[in-house]
Amino acid sequence: MLSRVLEGRRQPARERRSCSRLLGTPPREPTYVVNEGKRTRLQARPTSAPRFAYPLIVTALLAAPTAPYRAERRELDAATCTRITNASWRDEPRCPRFDQLAYLAIPHVTFDGAIAIAERTIELFRRLYVLGFPIRQMKLVDDYAADDDRSMSADNTSAFNFRVVAGTNLLSQHARGLAIDINPVENPWRKPDRLVPSEGEAFADRRVIRPGMFVRPGPVVAAIDELGWEWGGDWRHASDDHHLVWSR
Repeated sequence: MLSRVLEGRRQPARERRSCSRLLGTPPREPTYVVNEGKRTRLQARPTSAPRFAYPLIVTALLAAPTAPYRAERRELDAATCTRITNASWRDEPRCPRFDQLAYLAIPHVTFDGAIAIAERTIELFRRLYVLGFPIRQMKLVDDYAADDDRSMSADNTSAFNFRVVAGTNLLSQHARGLAIDINPVENPWRKPDRLVPSEGEAFADRRVIRPGMFVRPGPVVAAIDELGWEWGGDWRHASDDHHLVWSR
């Protein structure tokens, strides 16, 4: 995966604590468990109950791997530069130079629970990895002739692509190397009268939570917030559930 490498800021302790609750630390009474978009109130915890007595229902995840997380950052070699030229990369002033991009090989959990090596932004994907969040595949968008629609239909996770926002002459954040699309089939772009890609129709009802989906509240979106990414699922004009953009 191609990405720009930017420095993040350390998050306030309050935000880190909020995330830790979602990851297993027991909250204060009364307790709620989110299951398929519904909130169910549980009986208050007795003072004698074990520390982790409450169930944690996270159906968007698979079992977390036991292998260590090791990612690799590489400079773009000549073969990669040739591969992306006139596809996701264009020789024009607004496009980042090759030395402003990095090629990242990243371990991730696949939908069958196995571990694969792909490409992209290391700390974010480390968090997804340790949570057991599955990713269908990661390929350069160039493998789909830099066609965003084809890449989304293939449920491909991708990042850099020098292109404009559909229907405008404005550069996409992907063109700047600042955005990632993750599992676009499980997390389609949605409006009341339209959904993209069409292969994501089965995931239009966000109350039915399945592996690979971004849902709020939940530990995956909490990690995205904590690390400084903006999630398109929070947007008002449309829900771009697969889209993350660096916002700091």
